[in-house]
Amino acid sequence: MHKILISLIFLLTFTNSFSQKGMFKQGSISPNIYTENIAYEFVWDIIIIKVQINEKTYRFLLDTGAPTTINSKVIGDFAFVKEEKSTDASQNEASVNYVKIPKMKFGNIIYKDFVAMQYDIEVFEQLNIDGILGANLISKSTWEFDIENNVITVSDKLVENKVKDFSKTNLKIIDTGTPVLKFTYFNKIKEKGVYFDTGFNGLFYLSTSMFNKLSKKKLLSNRIRGIGIYARSAFGQDEISLTYMAALKMQLGEHEIPNIISDVSDDTESNMGCEWLKYYHTIISGKEFFFKRNKTPIPQKVISKGIRLLTDTKGLFISMVWEKSEAYKKGIRPNDRILSVNKKKIVGDDEKLLEELKRTIYEEKKIILEINKPGNYIELEREVIFDIQTK
Repeated sequence: MHKILISLIFLLTFTNSFSQKGMFKQGSISPNIYTENIAYEFVWDIIIIKVQINEKTYRFLLDTGAPTTINSKVIGDFAFVKEEKSTDASQNEASVNYVKIPKMKFGNIIYKDFVAMQYDIEVFEQLNIDGILGANLISKSTWEFDIENNVITVSDKLVENKVKDFSKTNLKIIDTGTPVLKFTYFNKIKEKGVYFDTGFNGLFYLSTSMFNKLSKKKLLSNRIRGIGIYARSAFGQDEISLTYMAALKMQLGEHEIPNIISDVSDDTESNMGCEWLKYYHTIISGKEFFFKRNKTPIPQKVISKGIRLLTDTKGLFISMVWEKSEAYKKGIRPNDRILSVNKKKIVGDDEKLLEELKRTIYEEKKIILEINKPGNYIELEREVIFDIQTK
């Protein structure tokens, strides 16, 4: 598996009573009866769609793990609702405006008078998107994700005949509309609060608390340790710390999932991401979650150059290194600065160039990095970082 982990938005949680009084339940859909196949891009294991506001087309991330969010470039007749403090999954805090959007068109479906967050998040620039179509709107419809056949369907109700041969489990829907699942690990340990978050482009990550619980029971003997930042959260980035990758055996309802490779994140909850949709034809309808195995095999190996990357105003830096990788053995550590990639110099304020060079590092078979000081060149190749079959 050649995973490109982007700094995506994790689930936003809220700290005051205003959000708990149904703010995100507001809004309606027109027409009342609808079934529509939607156009989308599936890139880097996330879903990008197009929406219209005031007759202008915008690119939005489809994200079941966050409320609908727009940036300041989205122009419309929005009514100010309130400014309040909000926290992300890593407990970073920011002041956020909430606005009421009178109309947003999505295909032939129209959302009316719903509340959205208005905040300029860094990931909008990274992904070249204008906002998020979030859980508060997604939860109002039945969504069918058949990524294997390049079809996503939105409808006003579930067609029972469609799910006859699907596995099924129940959902909990939290205030923002995010679906929450129950998993069982190694046929022993249960976890009730696993978010299904299509804004996360991986397959699965364990919260640190659940990872520690499984480790204490000696159930995670096959694992690898890394040092660094797993990813940025919505309002900031996590501190440098230890992280892990582990082989995980799990059940969803009565269904036994083939062994997967799970990341570990310093998040308050475990999280199943958008990559799941590559392996399972999935339908979410109200408080029911239906799924059926696709032909695409779940990867049993992680193949990469052993590093993860982030950008800032100074340029490109190493955010995380796996300890058994060649990168670690050659001395690369978190916060190391990359001065050039394949002799191409980095310009810190050129965001387009930085994203291009990040892709080069992740995707090319072999690269040469200039690290920290001029002339300090380190060559890296793709390698098997983790194999689910070995310990």
